[in-house]
Amino acid sequence: MKDAVVFYTDLRSSVKICADEMIDAGRYEADMRHLLNTYIHAEPAVMLEGLEDDMPLTEHIIKSGINDAIVEELKKKSKLSDAAAAEAIINNIRKIILRHKLSDPKFYKEMSELLGDLIAQSRADAENYKEFLRKAKALAKRLGDKYSKDGGPPELRGKPEAAAVYNNLPKKYRGEERLERALNIDNLMKGNVPARWKGNQARENLVKQLLLALLDNDRDAVREIFDIIKNQDKYK
Repeated sequence: MKDAVVFYTDLRSSVKICADEMIDAGRYEADMRHLLNTYIHAEPAVMLEGLEDDMPLTEHIIKSGINDAIVEELKKKSKLSDAAAAEAIINNIRKIILRHKLSDPKFYKEMSELLGDLIAQSRADAENYKEFLRKAKALAKRLGDKYSKDGGPPELRGKPEAAAVYNNLPKKYRGEERLERALNIDNLMKGNVPARWKGNQARENLVKQLLLALLDNDRDAVREIFDIIKNQDKYK
């Protein structure tokens, strides 16, 4: 009986890691929490070197990289096989893409295509696990740095909001003009718009008027970029 409890506790832990989900015990009635605390046993948590509590797996990859020591430790602690560890990485990357795709549709569309390639490799070439990890690390790094295949202008490095605007401006803006427009919009949104404008129709209309001045009074261009701007967390 004890072995069965330990087995299912480990299984639960593996599922939570693979799905990037944590169970909220607050949802359960007091009696259920008492049963869990009394009869479900798990070994004390052990901090993995280079990892921090409550940090999504993708952010671990971005911060510390994938190396054999961390991956092996992850597999050992959560009883994951190579295939299950690969699935955990894929699920976490997928969640990041889905969560943020509205903030930069063109960038995350590219990342989604790369994730599709990664999934195809994980299924077709299960033997080459190290190559999978190399590509997963590269994809996670690009997600963290938010740069597309061509890297984009160096002036946008470290400016993810401006990069999102740059990526999604209408195609008529090209080259240096596109970069200038993106940087001007970024400066506007970070310093010269009404506070708490999101969701306030009058203030949103004022933001649109300010954008018109930067986009040649092109209402179609403002309409095309406004939702991108609205989905940037730092534009408040």
